[in-house]
Amino acid sequence: MVGSYPEIINNEIIPDESYVVIAGYSHEVDFEVLRSIFKAKWSPRYIGILASPKKGGVIISKLKEEFGENIDLGKIYSPIGLDIGGESPEEIAISIIAEIQSLRYDKNGNKHLSEKWSTLLQEK
Repeated sequence: MVGSYPEIINNEIIPDESYVVIAGYSHEVDFEVLRSIFKAKWSPRYIGILASPKKGGVIISKLKEEFGENIDLGKIYSPIGLDIGGESPEEIAISIIAEIQSLRYDKNGNKHLSEKWSTLLQEK
């Protein structure tokens, strides 16, 4: 596919209850993708953002500015991945797939929005 992220997202339809991972090269790109998903009214079960709590807080604050304070953040996971140890790209990928798998099979007790991230959102 060739085009801007919003253009590509607007021209695609993903099935409801899909799993989306956003892992752009900057928080501006991540925000653009997330905003496009909300504008396209996709209904994924999982939207994971590969971001630090600070970067995630900035992205969500911008999303709330654009869509309002009552926007449903219930499907957004960040930082993504279960805390299973390891910091290599391969280990991080495994942790992300493990989180998606746990959600797919309705396993409880796994993080959603991190506590650090939630705290950052409350401060803004």
